[in-house]
Amino acid sequence: MKLAVLVLVISLFLISCSESARVLSAEEQYSALDAKYSQSVGARYEECRMGDQTLIVVSGNGGTSGELHYYDSSGKKVGEYYWDDVRVPGEPEPPFSFDAQTCVVLRRSSR
Repeated sequence: MKLAVLVLVISLFLISCSESARVLSAEEQYSALDAKYSQSVGARYEECRMGDQTLIVVSGNGGTSGELHYYDSSGKKVGEYYWDDVRVPGEPEPPFSFDAQTCVVLRRSSR
């Protein structure tokens, strides 16, 4: 009986870990950021072009910190970037950079 309970507990733990490690889709990421930043600047879901490449950029902005999540046209997550208002030497730059003219906002928090 104790062994069965132990196996059940381990199984539930492994299921929990695998679900928390699952990569969110762009839509799921937008919903999560919309909720997370609902009391601040909010979230955006954009389509951005860089040469012949199109990326979906999902962002959340809290005013002094935020995050960007990048997806390719097939929906695969290809990068992420977290920022805040404290810059330190050697801090990594975002993996992609776009001009405002290259992005079209598809969804935006209604705040």
